[in-house]
Amino acid sequence: MELSDGNGRRGEEHITFADEMIKEADSKSLDILCQDPKLQDRDKDGIIDSEDKCPDTPGKREYKGCPDPDIDKDGVCDAWVAEMNLQKEFPCQGIDACPNDPGELAYMGCSNPDRDSDGICDQWVSASNLQDKFKKQCKDKDLCEDVAGLAEYQGCPNPDSDKDGVCDPWVAERNLGSVFTQCVGSDKCPFEKGVVEENGCPPENTSSSPTPRSNSRNSSSLPPTRQKFWPRANPSSTKSRPSSKTIPPSTSPSKATPTARVNTRATSSCLRAAPRASCRNSSSAVSTKTA
Repeated sequence: MELSDGNGRRGEEHITFADEMIKEADSKSLDILCQDPKLQDRDKDGIIDSEDKCPDTPGKREYKGCPDPDIDKDGVCDAWVAEMNLQKEFPCQGIDACPNDPGELAYMGCSNPDRDSDGICDQWVSASNLQDKFKKQCKDKDLCEDVAGLAEYQGCPNPDSDKDGVCDPWVAERNLGSVFTQCVGSDKCPFEKGVVEENGCPPENTSSSPTPRSNSRNSSSLPPTRQKFWPRANPSSTKSRPSSKTIPPSTSPSKATPTARVNTRATSSCLRAAPRASCRNSSSAVSTKTA
């Protein structure tokens, strides 16, 4: 009537009030309807509580009224599945310690915590506060996750492999110079011991020409055995002292020995076959012939 009488403002107030009453009536009627246990749906997900495995958590019908039990699709169940004792309701297994990142069942649904297998955990383990879960596989924090290293170098190889005080090139490439303070710079000869002034390479030879090699046979340049048994000969002493190895031809053992053997054999044969007088003549004859 107020609209027909030209009072539009008052008429709009009546319409707004009527809409509010309608909404309130609908909500009350829904509550009355849901008081029936067979029709209740506490989480309002469209699945009645009698069929909903998660009646207080909105879910999907394909998951029996629950959320996705394996969000990262790695076959390892999210933790809430075990908490609600619903392992038999879903095909996934275990308890996923990394529910948002695909992993492996062997690593509790996470990635390999030690990719280089050096016994030192990759950095994500400590970042996710999972050191206790992987304490059997690894420990500490690996600064070189893709290269096997040592615990004393925080999972990296020796930063100064040739021990010359100059860091191997990979230290600078990985921005780890502030970590490894036992060396400096970047070694241009990482497998050869050098000096810092030459960037880890051996110092260059400053002499203009190579040192000539001496031909003299000094005893100091000989091996120890030659110094002891082969001393350098003195020319003056060689001339003044005759060699003791020179043997005159007349007294040479090689000629004297056969003569003695022939005489002995001849004498022995003669004594057995003839009288002693004739043997004397025969023996002197053989000696004269041999000489």
